[in-house]
Amino acid sequence: MVENNNNSKKKFEKKNNSLAILLSGIIIAMSLLVSSGGIDTTASYLVGASNNATVIVEIDNETVPNVNVLNDFELDIAQGRFSNIASNFKFGRNTDIGVNEEVIWDLGGDYTFLNTAERLNISSNNILDNGYLQLDGAWDLVIYGLDENYTEIIEYIVLNGTTPVTTTQSFLRTYRAHILKSGLATAIDNANEGDILIETFSGIDQAGILQHNGQTLMAAFTTPANKTGYITGVSAFAGEGKSIFLKGKVRNCNTNNCSFSVKYTLDLYQNNFFGDLVVPLRVPEKTDMVFTGQSSSPAGVDSAAAFGIIIIDN
Repeated sequence: MVENNNNSKKKFEKKNNSLAILLSGIIIAMSLLVSSGGIDTTASYLVGASNNATVIVEIDNETVPNVNVLNDFELDIAQGRFSNIASNFKFGRNTDIGVNEEVIWDLGGDYTFLNTAERLNISSNNILDNGYLQLDGAWDLVIYGLDENYTEIIEYIVLNGTTPVTTTQSFLRTYRAHILKSGLATAIDNANEGDILIETFSGIDQAGILQHNGQTLMAAFTTPANKTGYITGVSAFAGEGKSIFLKGKVRNCNTNNCSFSVKYTLDLYQNNFFGDLVVPLRVPEKTDMVFTGQSSSPAGVDSAAAFGIIIIDN
């Protein structure tokens, strides 16, 4: 244990039963924050752990106010306690993966990352998804993505049933959308009554919200401009009696003619998996990442994949 007599610093202690519980990204994140000026280098940031030992983190209270008493770095991020760190949890599902490799996302098959930003059309295949008439289905949704400069953008859309509604902004990347309000405020069979499609003017699918899901399920993401992502953990699922071979892929550079390389593989048979990365996988700015799956069964396999990513300003 390290003692520090400076009254402006606080010590937070937490019992830890295993080294694995120590957050995989904390040391890298702290060092990057110091180098970028995000943390006061005059303060003390001490991280230590051993089996059944005590973890001590000291943070200058003036630099990071009201640090949670649980001494949980990821919780601090989720609560917005750092101005230059954010996080994202990307999760996807594909219910019909066969012998051909497919991206883990709602609509199945391959996924197209756009070369140029485009306005998007949003429509449902059910007339009840209408915010103007406020029927039983979904009324509105929010789309999250990146513009032509890879800057984060958000747009709010009022649904109009089967009639397409067009965004005012142009999206180069679309990585999430979710329903805000709907006519049936119940946990069962709520949200969208139909399948909602988000596509470009030219008909390229960018996201989808399947019936009653209320949100996209897509294991794909792109690191925004002037930021660096660090994938800290991965989880996956293969349906009963089925096997799936999953690949985590990242582009080798940040233009669309750059190829994807496999950075992580996982072979599952009717099982769930969750694991932290001992060393977080670095994903530079403007770089795409995606999970794919492939099965030996032509009948199709229900599979899911997810990853957590810490995003730090450059």
